[in-house]
Amino acid sequence: MGQIKTILFTGKVSLSENNTLFRITRNFGCVIIEYRNIRIRLKNFCFLNCLKQFQALARETVERFPYRTDKHLEPVCFQKLSPNMASSNKVEWRDDADGRFVVKYRYLEADFSQQEGNLFRSSVSPAVVKKKKLRHALRDFIKKLMGRRTLEEPLLYGRLSIDLCENIHIHFQNLRFEFDLNEFLFLWDALAAVGMKTLRSGRGELICRRDLPESTEWNNRFQVEEQAEGHFHLHYRNLRIEFRDFSEVGLLWKFGAIYGVDSDYENRWIGSNWRLEGIRTETISNLKAIVYTPEGERLSPIKDTPIYRSLVQNSPEIYYRYKDVILRFHPDNSNKWETFQELRRSIEQSGFEDNKLIIIKGPERRIMDGQHRVAILTYLFGEQFKVKVAHYK
Repeated sequence: MGQIKTILFTGKVSLSENNTLFRITRNFGCVIIEYRNIRIRLKNFCFLNCLKQFQALARETVERFPYRTDKHLEPVCFQKLSPNMASSNKVEWRDDADGRFVVKYRYLEADFSQQEGNLFRSSVSPAVVKKKKLRHALRDFIKKLMGRRTLEEPLLYGRLSIDLCENIHIHFQNLRFEFDLNEFLFLWDALAAVGMKTLRSGRGELICRRDLPESTEWNNRFQVEEQAEGHFHLHYRNLRIEFRDFSEVGLLWKFGAIYGVDSDYENRWIGSNWRLEGIRTETISNLKAIVYTPEGERLSPIKDTPIYRSLVQNSPEIYYRYKDVILRFHPDNSNKWETFQELRRSIEQSGFEDNKLIIIKGPERRIMDGQHRVAILTYLFGEQFKVKVAHYK
């Protein structure tokens, strides 16, 4: 079970108009599962694999488990999913003409009220590569398409499991749904009645339709968390999405809530052509420092920089000799040895607060802002120490 390091954002959402809807239909080689205000679109063979696992689960095992305790049973169902089981690898945000706010994430689509949409947009925004023009046929339905982008492979893309712990978890790739016993057994009964022969290819054919209980395990939760292991969770009611950085789910975290970057550096250097790839945890050994020489600049591990050597040898002479080189490229550089030492003492005595992010750029992970902090952390804790970074492209 993960441990929360920081709650980045928390709020309450309302019950949706389709709060009791549970319906399964098939359409153009896919199966569409509608659960409350969420739709999941899976390829036929993917849905069949999931259904077989679900129907093979013994109802008695689920009924007899002691929930709300510290006991955690090994997954009662586990299947390794094959690649390309989902029907899409895109993310899309849009405002529809009927007033709904819609988010599509891979095979999942969710409808929100504008009030819920505003809650989402107060903490995150879509990481848009480029906006696309709407086809004429869609203009009557979509008011504003905020953008689409293609996503890389998700975290835990091969996972399908059902876990019995404090409640019942269904894991599918990087998604997790939480259910209490009553709702889970309700779904189990509905899916147990689905015959395999009814899943022949067809269009718009109803497979299953039930009315869900009004209440679910988490009725109003919306929360974004950073985990101690370095990844993130986004909770929406009883759904959780797990990801390594925000760009993995097509999102940008809005600075000013928990994390930020140096405002002076941001105002002076981060231009409109910089695109934030994500906020993530990186091991220092994966980062490269910019080292200036009379001939230009090069990239080096932090231990091969004059700034780090000046710290190890406690030498202001090394520090200021190197600063003379930097001034040829950046005449306004105002760094001082005394300030460097004050920062080192502060981290030694009070620990390192990573809410002010190290800025890195490009596939080389060049340190653009924060080389002094990284040098101190390497000196104190070694190159395997992990830091929080804002990674720009």
